[in-house]
Amino acid sequence: MKRILANSEASFLNTGYGNYFHEILKRIHSNYGDRFEIAELASYASPDDPRCNQVPWRIYPVMPGKDEKGYQQVYEQDAINQFGKARWESTCLDWQPDIIFSTRDAWYEKFVVFSPYRRFYSLAWMVTCDSYPNNEEWLDDYRMSNAILTYTDWAADVLKYQTGNKLSFRGIAPAGADENIFKPLPGKSQLKQMVGLHPDTLVIGMVARNQMRKRFPDLFEGFAKFLVEGPKDLIGRTILYLHTAWPDLGWDIPSLLKDFGLGNKVMFTYICRNQGCGTIFSSFFQDAKGVCKKCGRCEATIVNSHNGIPSPVLNNIYNLMDVYVQYANAEGQSISLAEACYAGLPTMAVNYSGMEDYIQKTGTIPINVKKFHQEVTTGRYFAEPDIDDFIKKLTDILSLPSSLRQSYGFKSHELAKIHFNWDTSTKKWVEVFDSLPNKNWKESARLIQPNLNIPQGLNNEQFVHYCVVNVLGRQDLIN
Repeated sequence: MKRILANSEASFLNTGYGNYFHEILKRIHSNYGDRFEIAELASYASPDDPRCNQVPWRIYPVMPGKDEKGYQQVYEQDAINQFGKARWESTCLDWQPDIIFSTRDAWYEKFVVFSPYRRFYSLAWMVTCDSYPNNEEWLDDYRMSNAILTYTDWAADVLKYQTGNKLSFRGIAPAGADENIFKPLPGKSQLKQMVGLHPDTLVIGMVARNQMRKRFPDLFEGFAKFLVEGPKDLIGRTILYLHTAWPDLGWDIPSLLKDFGLGNKVMFTYICRNQGCGTIFSSFFQDAKGVCKKCGRCEATIVNSHNGIPSPVLNNIYNLMDVYVQYANAEGQSISLAEACYAGLPTMAVNYSGMEDYIQKTGTIPINVKKFHQEVTTGRYFAEPDIDDFIKKLTDILSLPSSLRQSYGFKSHELAKIHFNWDTSTKKWVEVFDSLPNKNWKESARLIQPNLNIPQGLNNEQFVHYCVVNVLGRQDLIN
């Protein structure tokens, strides 16, 4: 059987990467266990985490355990070690994988591409392409992969264009949602009443990690402007629901609430940390720590990716919403958009990057881009949404009778099941894994004898080419 090493965030974490690996790996483990052995090198997991024992395949935690004092010192010396660099070579020697299965950005995976053991494994890489143009260095790394996939057709088109169609491109394998969990629920009014809202409240929702590319400031500005300029029969009964974290690595949510005067118009998801309680509830902002509605203890915190909530509860939150909006300047794909479609919601998204696939394939309402700005560190272009276009289209969808909004949502639900489907994406990965060869980790060591008889009259390019092949002995590194 071929051995696969999945390299990403731990599959039990409530993150985009974690969810993707959980859904794909569990299907391969259950349905193709006679063809593949699976292990995962799990970022943000430690040997002391009890969840490691619940994973049905081999797991190599990246973070140090409490008894690994020496490794703790090594781990802290390089920020890239959080992605698996310091564990990489020992994990490869122990597991001896035929195939590396990776889904992360290029800067995470340098140690995978240039490992001394690179000749012993094939690299199947789901490239996270969320904007244009891609850095030339990343494109060079992608060219060294044995199989490239993308989450979206938009990303595939960008990479093909930038590389002159010279990648080992194998297709797309987008994230989906579990249709047994994420689905339309009856009784939207009752769900609203359960969280303390009037049944005719209109809820605009967004589920997202609090990070810089999620445009919470623009969303707050647009919502605040809607509350001033929108129809009077809508603005008094419309709220914003954010299933996000604070504090986190992104925006200062309390400051945004204060700046735009939205303290009593934005709800969040809280979970009680009081041992023996654990109540999950929705509330207007109570700071990072608030009072639990059930036990009355000041132990409730806003949920985050490391302390998330069960998926059925998240589906209840989706079903509170009347319209879902993905307000971001770029997306590799956005799993939450797929979940919102599965939950039967009318959806809106910025008309750029991975979000374009939803607009083209599920009927998601496009929010126009007002302009683009270029990121100083990478040179990529990111979208700045047109707030006035957002307000107009939001007003249009909220002004519809609820039955018509539901029909929009039902259309998205049916189309998302076709185009964003975990089973279909798993089959694509299995097809790729089947096409890649078994490797021999018992292969003899290469004895490199540098040839320093360098021909005369070489130009710079020819000289480098000669050295790579005849001195370094790495034909695979040409170009």
